[in-house]
Amino acid sequence: MTDSEPHFPFQLIEHDEEYSLVCSDFHLFYELFGEQECGGYTIEKLAKVLVKEHRIKGVKFDSEAGMFCAFSNRRESIEQLCGKLRDLTGPQQRDRLSGVQENTRSIPLDEAERLLLTGFVTSLDPLSQETFLKCVPCPTLTQGQAECIRHVQNGTPEEKISGAKKINAEARTLNRDWDHYLSHPSITQILMDCCDSNQESVAVYQELVWALVFICERHLPDLRLKPYFLEALNNKIALMRWLGIMGLYGLGQLTPELVTPLLTDRSAKVREVAKEHLGWIQDSKLTYPFWLFKFTGEGQGSD
Repeated sequence: MTDSEPHFPFQLIEHDEEYSLVCSDFHLFYELFGEQECGGYTIEKLAKVLVKEHRIKGVKFDSEAGMFCAFSNRRESIEQLCGKLRDLTGPQQRDRLSGVQENTRSIPLDEAERLLLTGFVTSLDPLSQETFLKCVPCPTLTQGQAECIRHVQNGTPEEKISGAKKINAEARTLNRDWDHYLSHPSITQILMDCCDSNQESVAVYQELVWALVFICERHLPDLRLKPYFLEALNNKIALMRWLGIMGLYGLGQLTPELVTPLLTDRSAKVREVAKEHLGWIQDSKLTYPFWLFKFTGEGQGSD
């Protein structure tokens, strides 16, 4: 841990003689909550237990689903609570800064973004793919991230499921960042290869597809994933059909022709999401989630 981020994964903010502790990196609490959905209110419940257990005085809370927030006019109380919470995030929060390097590019960022779009997002141009992968290396993974990748590649079925769930949790709580490994197509390729080698293991394959859906939605809508999501639409498992709809929508590839048959699906959950997404694609002219991209080259959109 460096002096530049002494409270990571929290931020300590001072304003008007009051101190706030905030956090939205919920994936770092995965080991604590596992299958339970983690958000601002979840961490607040944990913080209240710590406040009571350690007799931390003068702390109040104002959390939301997307952000944990504690505040006090006593800096020492906020610092104490921060320390107790940081201890519970385990080695993931300590290795976050241990090996992460800036994503070094040999080409300007706007050119890299153009190649990413034409190679993976708006089309699958082989030359753009080759040039991008040659000029833009994948960011360095933390120890925890590398372990997840090793598990989904070579672990036991239980380790593969656990690794995929952790990747999924991280994907859901973050948005695209050039210096984040889930925003690079080489990671998508690794997970695609894992899907191909685990088709016979229903539980493993399902968790991998679930992770890819949220990577697609929040980090990189890679068109190479389209066949996986199309196949999921016809899967006998309702959750897979649900994931197929979500994945194709994230790619900008969900059409009325694809989703309409699912309006009469035997699963109420699938019918509901099909109806919802049919309305969205009928009302929208967007072909992909342009808000993920700041540099779009030729006017594709910007955030």
